[in-house]
Amino acid sequence: MMKVNVVFGCPESGSVTVRYGTLIGPDKFNMAERVEIEVSDEMMRTGAFATAVQVGNFAFNLRDVNSKCPIYVPELGVAALPGNDMRSFQEIARAVESRKLISDFERMNAEPEESYENACKFNRNRNSPIWLGVGRDVRGFWVEIQDLRSNGPQLSDYRQWGVIRPSTHIHGSLPDKNAKNPFFIQFDIGPGPHCRPTIT
Repeated sequence: MMKVNVVFGCPESGSVTVRYGTLIGPDKFNMAERVEIEVSDEMMRTGAFATAVQVGNFAFNLRDVNSKCPIYVPELGVAALPGNDMRSFQEIARAVESRKLISDFERMNAEPEESYENACKFNRNRNSPIWLGVGRDVRGFWVEIQDLRSNGPQLSDYRQWGVIRPSTHIHGSLPDKNAKNPFFIQFDIGPGPHCRPTIT
C-alpha cells in the first residue's frame, strides 16, 4: 500500500481514479487544498502498466512521486508528494522556483536562432540527383553528376560528366526487349575538366 498527497494552489473539487492498481480512497473530494490518496496493488517497476493516478484533470505515474523532485504543474496549480511530505502547494512552488530551473521549452527559446549557414557546418556537401517525370507516364528520369570514382580506382572525379538514367519506379529502363542491362545517357556538364570544378 502507498500513500500520496496531491496539493492544490486553490481549493479544488473532483474525483480520483487509478489504473493498474486498486484505489483505497478517496474517490471524490470537495473544495480541498490537500487530498491524501491510498493505493494498493501498485505497479512501481519501470516499463508499461505502471500505476497511474488521475485527480481531476491531473494525472501522474505513482512511481514518479518523490520529495526530492516533486511532480509540480504550476499551470494547473497542483503538485504530487509522498504521503509523509506535508508541504503545501505554496511551499513546493517556492522550493522549486528557488532552484532556478528552466524547462526544455524555455531552454530551446533561449538558444540563438538557427541559420542555414550555421546548419551547413555540420553537414557533408552532397550532390542531390534530380527526378524528372512526364505527367500520366510511369517513366522517370534520374539526372545527376556522374561520379567516375565509382567506376574504378584508376579514374578521378573531374566533375565533367552528367548522366540521365531512364527508369520506371526503381528499375532501370531497357532500350529494347533483347537488352540485358539498363542504359543511361552521359553528357558534358559545367566548364569541363580543370583544376577546380564547381557544379551547382
